[in-house]
Amino acid sequence: SALRSMGLEPLLDAAVALLPAPTDRPTPTLRVAGAAPDAPPAPTLQAPAGVALAFKVVHDFKRRPIVFARVYSGELRAKGALVNSSAGVLERPSGIFRIEGDRYEP
Repeated sequence: SALRSMGLEPLLDAAVALLPAPTDRPTPTLRVAGAAPDAPPAPTLQAPAGVALAFKVVHDFKRRPIVFARVYSGELRAKGALVNSSAGVLERPSGIFRIEGDRYEP
């Protein structure tokens, strides 16, 4: 069990041994949502400064919607421009927070 660290180390060793390293994988191609599968990538998405995936949205009654994101490369900054490839619009986050339990730390 992970609570007592039993079996966890062999599992992680097996994952390292059996799964490909990120450097062994091809670079992902970014495409605009709704584009044809054989269409070339959009010129503005060929060499992005960073790549992040928004995977969860929570609507907090005290704050605006909170978007959880995983950053794959680059970095996110408050008031920085982000391209929403699904909607095709430019968005600017009002703040970046680290969430620990029910606390939001800037």
